[in-house]
Amino acid sequence: MHGKSYTEEDFAKQCLIKTVEVVCPQNTHFFKNISLARNTVAERIDKMLTDLKQQLQAESLTFEQFSIAIDETVDITGIAQLVVFVRACDNKFNIYEELIELIPMYGTTTSIFENVERVLHEYNFDLS
Repeated sequence: MHGKSYTEEDFAKQCLIKTVEVVCPQNTHFFKNISLARNTVAERIDKMLTDLKQQLQAESLTFEQFSIAIDETVDITGIAQLVVFVRACDNKFNIYEELIELIPMYGTTTSIFENVERVLHEYNFDLS
């Protein structure tokens, strides 16, 4: 549009503000002071990830039963990625289905079990 990269902060911010003006014009002022600098966005994503992980760790203490599913895919750089999903039921019969980890598998994939076990321990899943 302006001959600029989509990753550029000003261009992305202009697009965001134009969208807000159409969707909810009364809230445009909230978006004018948002920083979309690469480091700021990375920090916000990291905080959201930490919060989601803490929520799932707390909820996992109430799980009565759970099952895991794992899958492997290869990213565009040729590195295998191990994906770990969990499906669980708590003591109030709430059902959870979550992607809990994406693990790059450098070299061989012989450490799949160790990686899955580590992730389950990080999230407080009772393996007994």
